[in-house]
Amino acid sequence: VYGSGSGTYTLVKDVYSEHLEYCSYRGWEDKDFSFVMQISKDTIIQSGIEKIDSLNINHEIVETYARIR
Repeated sequence: VYGSGSGTYTLVKDVYSEHLEYCSYRGWEDKDFSFVMQISKDTIIQSGIEKIDSLNINHEIVETYARIR
């Protein structure tokens, strides 16, 4: 399974908010999501809730990004 999306975002202090303008899963398009960002050394952890009532989606996500040297 492959999914991708694109849109705009803002980052204010530790809150990352995105507006998903395009998505391979069409029901996700034109939706807004907010996440909390934690930065520690070379690692970013992004966590939050993705909720879309019309699709019965309500799940917590945690994404971890680590710099590769």
